[in-house]
Amino acid sequence: MINKFLTSLFYLSYQSLTIANFFFNIYILFVLSFFGNTELTADCFILISIITLLTHGFSFNSRNILIANKKIVSFNQILKFRITVGILSFIATLLIIKNFFNENNFFLYVSIVLVTIFAWIIEIILAKKEIEKKFDIFYFFTLFLSILLTPFIIKFTLNNFIYFIIIYCLTSYLIFFNYFRINFKEIKKNFVDSLKKFKLGLSSSFLKYFSNIVWRYSAVLLIGDQKSGILFLGFSFGSFMGTLFDISYGASLVNKIKKININKFILYIFLYILFLTIIIYMFKNFSNLSDYDKFFFEKVAKISILGGLLMLFTLTIRQSLFKIKKFHSKCYKIDLLGYIFIMILIPIIYFINANYLIFAFLISSVFTFIVYVTSYKILIK
Repeated sequence: MINKFLTSLFYLSYQSLTIANFFFNIYILFVLSFFGNTELTADCFILISIITLLTHGFSFNSRNILIANKKIVSFNQILKFRITVGILSFIATLLIIKNFFNENNFFLYVSIVLVTIFAWIIEIILAKKEIEKKFDIFYFFTLFLSILLTPFIIKFTLNNFIYFIIIYCLTSYLIFFNYFRINFKEIKKNFVDSLKKFKLGLSSSFLKYFSNIVWRYSAVLLIGDQKSGILFLGFSFGSFMGTLFDISYGASLVNKIKKININKFILYIFLYILFLTIIIYMFKNFSNLSDYDKFFFEKVAKISILGGLLMLFTLTIRQSLFKIKKFHSKCYKIDLLGYIFIMILIPIIYFINANYLIFAFLISSVFTFIVYVTSYKILIK
């Protein structure tokens, strides 16, 4: 009984840490919007899309693959690859910010980049600790203290936010110092080997995040920064559901697909919707948004939650296919079809009727669901 309780406690603590680490950058954008910085939020959403293209785009689903079967790829190989890509991505993103973004917000943008890159590298370290059944209490407190302090820093001293993030990153680096010690002579060989080994998965991940840039940038071009910022926040309520499932439960599904607990799955959905309802209530009653923006945000969020629920069922079908090795390439190709659809969706809806943009995430979820259900019926006979 005690062992079962401790196992559940470890699982919940680890999942909380993994989720908080993954969403820290988006959490910062929610806080920015809460205090009325919607135009800045839209720019930061696009910036996150760019940096995730350069980092997560090269993930080749490595976290899920490592947890599902560590014989396929080694932890050291993934970590070296991520550190290398992280450094190169940081340099590339600085150049992009310097040439294409408002220089008045330069240090805030750099803060977002640092958080995103560090979270991506640390994600694979946390995955290794999950496999080893180890929990890093120091990083747990560092991250959650940073989450608690973020609203106060943004509200009272936004211009100094960069120093706060630098302290967070340095602390994280010191906590995981032993993991960051790498032999730079091996970097080039490891980078090339990783690209060759996961070519198809890499192209799938890369196009996923490229489609996200096109999705967001097309919205900014067509309806402007302020409205796009609110739109992106609302869409996040749907996409969070699928991402949470993938990073907290999806990897386990690859390993234990026959042991899915329906009650836990329903509880997950209930708690998620309850959590989002609380956030919507807080934005509606306490944020600095205008009345129109509050109404627009609430409408987009509620519609996108429906899309998120549908996305959950799509992901379970995908994982059912992905557990069969011969269908890995099929899943990647189906994903590519969905990403291409996402890239053209915003302009199509806009030219039909801009008011229908609030349904964009729901429409993309319906499309992906139909494609996967159809593919499942064809492949599993």
